[in-house]
Amino acid sequence: MPKATFFRLEEEKQQKIIDAAITEFSSVPIDQSSIANIVKLAGIPRGSFYQYFEDKDDVFYYICDNLRKEPEELFMSLFHDNQGDIFKTFREFFDYFIHLTLSGKYAKLMKNIFIHMDYKRRNELFNDNEETKSLKQHKDSHQRARRRQQAYIIEHLDYSKLKMINKSESLVLIRLLFLTLFASVNDVYRSEKKGIKIDVDVIKSEFNLKLDWLLYGVAK
Repeated sequence: MPKATFFRLEEEKQQKIIDAAITEFSSVPIDQSSIANIVKLAGIPRGSFYQYFEDKDDVFYYICDNLRKEPEELFMSLFHDNQGDIFKTFREFFDYFIHLTLSGKYAKLMKNIFIHMDYKRRNELFNDNEETKSLKQHKDSHQRARRRQQAYIIEHLDYSKLKMINKSESLVLIRLLFLTLFASVNDVYRSEKKGIKIDVDVIKSEFNLKLDWLLYGVAK
């Protein structure tokens, strides 16, 4: 989370710093990005950066938090409009999300975010080093928001269309659906890396097939 001094800046200067960080994080893998490039692009002294943010991760996670607001709001709106039909919600949301990640304004940044998040998870699982303050703050904030979202979904699910017998099982389903969505996006990035041409209609079709398997099963 940015320091109070950042929020006391004029909005135009705040945006200039954020735009510089977005440019840097979009240009190279997150772990290869540098504060030096960010301050150069923003036209501020390096010392000023540390008056606004704890470190590179701090500004990165602030950007992540802002980027996910619109998708999360849309998802919850679709869930509400579909009266708790979780599978219909995911089908409609994926149409929006895949275009956002592949051709949206921040497509390059989102690609690097996906790659970076995988890298971070591995680090957290296998590295015993103490977390940075910014990473811990982000995780705490993100976990609180995710728990609120999950609680709302569980409470308003249309259970008449599911075989779930309790709310703890529905939480497993929700997590599985999000993992399926993110895995589908990562499949696209792996295909791009191999030089395979991306067909969005095929990606959507494959995602819907995965949902059908979850919804109807594959065993006789």
